[in-house]
Amino acid sequence: MININKQNYVTKAASHYRRLFSLPSHVTLLLITAIVNFSGSWIAFQLTLSLRPLVFGGLVLTLSTLAADAILSTFIIAKDLVFTRRRISGISFFVCLIWVIILVVGSLIQLTFNTENILIYASFFSASTGFAFRTLIFAVISTLKKWESALAIGLQPSFYLLSLFFFWDINFTTNNIVFATLTSTIILCSSTLIFIKLINAKGNQAIGIGAITLFKHFLLNWIANINSSLETHFEKIGIETQTIISLLAFKKKDFVESILVVPMIHPGPFKNVGSSDLPYQIQTALKTRFNNIVAVPHGTCSHESNLTSQKQCDKVVNEVIKLSQQLPKYSSLASKLIRVKKNSAQATCQIFGDVALITLTFAPLGMEDVPKHIGLEIREIGKNLGFKDVIVIDAHNSISESNELQILTKDKLRSLVEVADQALNLAIKEKRFCFKMGIAHVTPQEFGNRSGIGSSGIVTIIITVSDQRVAYVIIDGNNMISGLRDQVLSSLNDLIDIGEILTTDTHSVSALQTIDRGYHPVGEALDIDILINYIKQAVNHALQCVGATQVSFLSREMKVKILSSKGLLDLSKLVEEIYNYVVKLSPILYIPSFSIAILLFITILFKI
Repeated sequence: MININKQNYVTKAASHYRRLFSLPSHVTLLLITAIVNFSGSWIAFQLTLSLRPLVFGGLVLTLSTLAADAILSTFIIAKDLVFTRRRISGISFFVCLIWVIILVVGSLIQLTFNTENILIYASFFSASTGFAFRTLIFAVISTLKKWESALAIGLQPSFYLLSLFFFWDINFTTNNIVFATLTSTIILCSSTLIFIKLINAKGNQAIGIGAITLFKHFLLNWIANINSSLETHFEKIGIETQTIISLLAFKKKDFVESILVVPMIHPGPFKNVGSSDLPYQIQTALKTRFNNIVAVPHGTCSHESNLTSQKQCDKVVNEVIKLSQQLPKYSSLASKLIRVKKNSAQATCQIFGDVALITLTFAPLGMEDVPKHIGLEIREIGKNLGFKDVIVIDAHNSISESNELQILTKDKLRSLVEVADQALNLAIKEKRFCFKMGIAHVTPQEFGNRSGIGSSGIVTIIITVSDQRVAYVIIDGNNMISGLRDQVLSSLNDLIDIGEILTTDTHSVSALQTIDRGYHPVGEALDIDILINYIKQAVNHALQCVGATQVSFLSREMKVKILSSKGLLDLSKLVEEIYNYVVKLSPILYIPSFSIAILLFITILFKI
């Protein structure tokens, strides 16, 4: 279970994600850059109506930037996954913005003190900041070769410098301005490299991974979906542990039509990293191999049970395939579904053969992950009652509007155990009947990861026991907005007697957009009426396919490498510590550096 102190670090670390941003379109960037360059030049030239600000903004700033970016994008990094034309233009825009600000400040100084040539000197000094800024950006993000990085850093400010010599009609072979600019460039770039080294050292000291290196690999995933480099770090800090995978297979005649797979593995941490898309991987593997319809609801586990890499996911998928080929004797008996409520906690229990299937929820109240130890405790309670085993599902079907994680307190966790205990005790007394099952799988075309629905879509399982119709609706998403679960169940009143709405907790829908929460829970960014129509279609289709069914169960422990509680805490602490360190280090390092660079620039220029 994540304690309060750990949760504070996790929440603070997650909050920094919203500081990321997306660039506008390439055409918009070019337009904004031109506007900034022309308007800045006009202000810098003291609002003169002459052609000089137009020439400066057009040729010196804009044309030199466009030419450098064109050469860079076409010949140097044309096949690079990260640095597209748009992103190169984005970097150049910020460089131009810095230059324009320095030019305007230089112009104001020149106007205030009635001193000649300050604007000229400011324009040359601004070139130094361009070299330094691009050094920082490409050192942090780039995976380019050294010569490619050198060109990426130097091309735009070099073209700008050459344009300055022509514009101001300066002989660069006889003027001290070349040496002054070179000196200030060396100072600012050296400061940037020191800045990077100090931040990297902070990460190495904390978890043995350079903080800049880790950040670079996170950006590579965020920008270009490259997960291998980030997973390499997770493999280093992860730990091996035992986890449990449970399968409930439903067979009609001689064909296993569907399999419910419940791994005690958290499908995170985000996008395509680690086990984020494990539910879809399991579903696809079994569908491809055996043509089963597969649902993978959320087992009881939290982020500390994230797998560290795709390598670990492959191990799990292969193990699930093996288990599906080793299913033991089938049973044709099941009980009716029992639902128990106590305060805000709810549990359902249904028996298949000699195995109990439990679901847990606090809906409509918000909740986050039910920790692993709660599932294990409920499992032991069931075994002590005489069940062969117990599958415990975290319904993960209600989250409040707050962006803070709704961590379950000890009292709430205890109430979940109590309602599950009561449900097991009631269910074991229920009469067993031969049952029927129907299943349907739909993939809504209108929705996708960005709207909160993962690639697994919606799977609906109908269980008919005696006169009771039960529906399990499994949606591939990361939680649901509060109230939606009850709304969906109400819409199914004419079709079923009782049921539960579950999500897989897939994190393939996470970290795709720079929104506060980092993802959309099911129902937040889609048309709910359309979603409910899809669910009703799936339920109707499953009802049409209902037939006599037998069930088999198999559970197995296996060794996997997970991020672990310590790994999660270390990473979360590092993010928060590095952020605070950067905030403190930046002025400490750069204010003296800029002061020294300006002082030496002036000293060399005027031979003081």
